[in-house]
Amino acid sequence: MLLKLIEKARPWTTGDPWSTSYALARSLLAIGTACTLAFNSLDVLFIPAVGAYDYPICATGIWNFSIFCIVARHYLELARWIAVAILILIATGWRPRFTAPLHFWISYSLFTSSSVADGGDQVTLVLTTLLLPICLVDGRRWQWLSTTSTAMSHWSARLLANSALFVIRVQVAAIYFVSAISKMAVAEWGDGTALYYWALYFDLPNWLTGVFTGPVPVIISTWGAIVVEIALASMVLVDTRIRKYLLGLGLIFHFLIALMFGLWSFSIAMSAGLLLALRPDCDWLSLHSFPGSAKQSSSDSELSTSALLPKRGCIAALHSKRGQMWLR
Repeated sequence: MLLKLIEKARPWTTGDPWSTSYALARSLLAIGTACTLAFNSLDVLFIPAVGAYDYPICATGIWNFSIFCIVARHYLELARWIAVAILILIATGWRPRFTAPLHFWISYSLFTSSSVADGGDQVTLVLTTLLLPICLVDGRRWQWLSTTSTAMSHWSARLLANSALFVIRVQVAAIYFVSAISKMAVAEWGDGTALYYWALYFDLPNWLTGVFTGPVPVIISTWGAIVVEIALASMVLVDTRIRKYLLGLGLIFHFLIALMFGLWSFSIAMSAGLLLALRPDCDWLSLHSFPGSAKQSSSDSELSTSALLPKRGCIAALHSKRGQMWLR
């Protein structure tokens, strides 16, 4: 029984979960929240709302640890800029193990305490929470360096990190699936006119509004958005080779949303989610030659998963290959 469990766990202990995509996603999440805090005043972030006349909004009991709730109200401005400074540090990629809890803290603080938190802030909170197991076993000084730590080479660390990344993939796919299904229940999305009303509401430029007033373009773009979301929701089912195309499609999709409707923080958060969920197999932006980065040591090689887990012949290799295609 134990050997069977180890055999099934083998694919989850291979590959590098601390890829450049993971590093870039963390930085994007931090930049998105930092921009929200830096470019919006306290009068915008913390205003009385229906059912929440006292601001900032603070939870009760053990959940009352928001940075905006542990300080007096006249120190909110100071707390805002401290949060921005912490997020800038996180975006640089320094010490993920130590900055990941801070990232979760700031994301939690903004989402729970601000009366104008949006979907992007919620996605950021979910992703920073799910990133905790991955970051806590990331012992690098900078997240952009190659993974040379012996602790990170251990199969248990990779099993934990890959499991968390799989949960992130399921979560991101669920966001797109629910979004697509919920749109189908709205009459304007069903008849293909939803983006026409969005174009009027967001006061788009005249040339772009003219595009969305045409019957054919507005129907194609409205139903096309649903098709894109369904395609992105299929990320948990498709082969690894297809995911790179889904990543490109998703990044373009969210860039257009940000460009046309100004939803930059939401688009940045979802783009980070796509990078984590689809994880392109490439080493772009990887700073293996960054000053201070060490080469892979022989001790790391000895701690590879092939040395730690029992080999069971061709069947084990086949399961491992299939598992990598599913997880990566």
